[in-house]
Amino acid sequence: MKARRGLPRNRLIPEKRIYFRPELTHCPDCGTKLKRHHTASHKIVATLKGILDVWNMAYHCPNEACGKLERYFRSAQADALCLKHTSYAYDVLVLVGEMRFKQHMTVTEISEALTQRAIPTSERHAMRLYEWYLTLLRASLTDDVKEDLKKIVKEHGGLLSMDGVQPEKGNETLYVVREGFSGRI
Repeated sequence: MKARRGLPRNRLIPEKRIYFRPELTHCPDCGTKLKRHHTASHKIVATLKGILDVWNMAYHCPNEACGKLERYFRSAQADALCLKHTSYAYDVLVLVGEMRFKQHMTVTEISEALTQRAIPTSERHAMRLYEWYLTLLRASLTDDVKEDLKKIVKEHGGLLSMDGVQPEKGNETLYVVREGFSGRI
């Protein structure tokens, strides 16, 4: 079997298949009902609640008079499940950060703990998860990010998506703001 980036496909059996459609149902320019065009993305995502088979459908405005036939709308909710090019949900990344910083676990111990939770991984992937967690921490609101987000809010009237991830009840929550128009995290 062909391996996907992040998770070895031959070790995964998704527990649930989810199809996501854009949150918008009508074209914001002409009001025409959006029509399904193609599959924008399909990936297997490991979460703390199980393995998901995630399909994100792309819709577009079929009205030729609108002139926006090549503009596609995706689900912000599907895009907010995990970082782009990864197959691990944010809740897994937060758990890895908690295990490393609060419990002072080694990468080997983190890998074993994730495997015990039915999240298939290896030491190498556990290290990558830790690095992605650090990337999220580094992506905190710097001045240039604040300026970009201010421009986007002004242009579009707000942000498209914000999510809080709490790996287990009673622990700290990591808020991830993913701006849907630009894709900025």
